[in-house]
Amino acid sequence: MKNYLYCAVLILCIGACKPTYNVLHITGESSSKEQGVFYYLPRTTLVIDVEITKTNYIPGPYASFAEQYLGYTGVQQKYSLYEIRNIVLTDVAEPDPEQLYYIETEKRFSSLVEMEENGLLRNINVPTSKEEKLELKQEKDSQKSEGVEKQKLLNLINIREKLDTVYQRQILDDSVVVEKRSINRILVKNSLEQSAREAAAKISEIRASKYALISFNEDIAFESGTLNTMLRELNELENEYFKLFLGYSETEKITYRFYYKPDINNVGFQPLFRFNSNVGVNDSLKLMMETVYIVQTVDKTTQGINYFNINNQKLYKKKGKSDQADEGGLSYRIPETATFKIIWNNKTLASANIQVAQFGTVLRLPKYNLKFLKLSYDVPSGYIKSLEILPKNDGRK
Repeated sequence: MKNYLYCAVLILCIGACKPTYNVLHITGESSSKEQGVFYYLPRTTLVIDVEITKTNYIPGPYASFAEQYLGYTGVQQKYSLYEIRNIVLTDVAEPDPEQLYYIETEKRFSSLVEMEENGLLRNINVPTSKEEKLELKQEKDSQKSEGVEKQKLLNLINIREKLDTVYQRQILDDSVVVEKRSINRILVKNSLEQSAREAAAKISEIRASKYALISFNEDIAFESGTLNTMLRELNELENEYFKLFLGYSETEKITYRFYYKPDINNVGFQPLFRFNSNVGVNDSLKLMMETVYIVQTVDKTTQGINYFNINNQKLYKKKGKSDQADEGGLSYRIPETATFKIIWNNKTLASANIQVAQFGTVLRLPKYNLKFLKLSYDVPSGYIKSLEILPKNDGRK
């Protein structure tokens, strides 16, 4: 309550200052002969980052022999599954083309007007430090690009050793024939079926080895730690051989970014994008896709301010004053809070409370001597963070 009273006293004091400028709301018919500066009030845009996990299931090179040698069926088809893993909603400020203003100034204008590169007003007579600029420009997009995570398949047996006997005949000077026999070792590639058969045989051998280890036998008894280590290594080796038949999976993360401009008239479910577990994100009309919606709920916290302005306009009319009696001073916004939900298949995937500038109300400060004002805006919302009226004897002229 003290803060509200403080602001009210400041605004009353402003009216006592001599006006040296005028602010025009720029429309298609606006014009001015005075020198001045343009600035915008902000509007809020939602940035929606959607993280999709794509899992590719890839059959092994011996998948066609899985039923024949292992008794497994249904492993010969390659397919992918998509899953929505995370949704992040952030808000960014951009210039509102319907809220463009022009500050008319006197020819000898000595005030500091600080704006963003896109024309949003930041400060009047309050220089921003480097530390504040770095803090205000913190990146809201924390999504980091992640490389594709893949599991490497070790092809353990696709080659075999072939022994060839080579005979070399040598005739000596005394007509004695001597035969020398040698063995050449060469590597030749197995046929696919032969490799599958050998892989299945290896799985049988590994299982036999595991059974021998866990069967009580005094001749091959091992300590508990040694036994567990050997069983773990055999299990890992068996899994690698199984991948040659049953295949493996590789996972990749895909991030999509969508932009949504909140509109107070958008009531109910608004389509955001289309998604299917077998296809992912796709807008093709030929595919059966399910729609992901965004729903907004406005809190109406600024409703009292709007009622106050309407009553003031009625009061001005009764006194024969213009409906625009409050125009001429700097404009600012009081944003409205809204809740946004992302819904798919009747499930809420994400929810966020966000201050939306265009859902609020636009107000005007009274005219006053701009040289005696120190004002700071909250750039994303257009709200006045701080307001100070300097005394006339502060050294300014």
